[in-house]
Amino acid sequence: MEGQDKKHKGKGVLQYENSGAHLKVLIVDGDRFTRQLHEELLQGVGVTDYFCVENGQQAVELHWEGESFDLILMDYNMPIMNGIEATRELRSMGICCKIIGVSYLSRKAAKEFVEAGLDDYYKKPFTDDMLSKILNKITGKDKGKGVVIYEKCGAQLKVLVVDDDRHIRNHYEVLLTRIGVTDFVSVKHGQEAVDLCRNGETFDLILMGKDMPIMNGTLTTKVLRSMGIRSIIIGWSYESRENVQEFVDAGLDDYYKYPFCCEILHEILSQVKPLKPSSTAFF
Repeated sequence: MEGQDKKHKGKGVLQYENSGAHLKVLIVDGDRFTRQLHEELLQGVGVTDYFCVENGQQAVELHWEGESFDLILMDYNMPIMNGIEATRELRSMGICCKIIGVSYLSRKAAKEFVEAGLDDYYKKPFTDDMLSKILNKITGKDKGKGVVIYEKCGAQLKVLVVDDDRHIRNHYEVLLTRIGVTDFVSVKHGQEAVDLCRNGETFDLILMGKDMPIMNGTLTTKVLRSMGIRSIIIGWSYESRENVQEFVDAGLDDYYKYPFCCEILHEILSQVKPLKPSSTAFF
């Protein structure tokens, strides 16, 4: 990954009495000096298996690629994707490892950071005493997991993801794969979704973004319903439900504010019935 610091791995890693397992830590901070400080603190307590990245987007991409960690040290002020955005994205992906915020923030900003999904927050400068306290709270039974394991469902379903944002499409592709869906298609806007259906493609579930170029989610949903498409269509956007009534009325089966997580998607998939020529998918 471009801009990613070298991965460190070795012996002498801190172990816990209830597990005997090694810890793996991710440092996410836009300041190189701070990353080096955290590295030294980790080495001081025996942790040598860690990554360092410069922004939240790189942290998210590591998890897309299948990496997992026992602990993430997350800064707030970073380019591309800040700590709040990265924490929300990771939690929505089902990442359940300890995420500790480390930054210079006012009480109000720190509260918002914690509410994004942090396990705790510490104000810089971060010390070895703080780190030791955090590590002592991490139980060995959680080591190496980092994600919630969901019962596989939706293996027989075909899903269409419609959104112009590549990161959002990747996000839902990761969630679908984690839950057991392997037959899915992603497109960049509503016109592509309509074209697929006109060409004979059928889907049991359509995950529909609201704001897209060329053809937005509201118009796309109306067109699909006018074509007789009986797929379950779930809409999403960054707006609360009361502000998207036109979108809902266009023909959605349900609506969620982005990002929705593995738990919600699992619940949706567990209730979707595969479409058959003589029947209609329903909840």
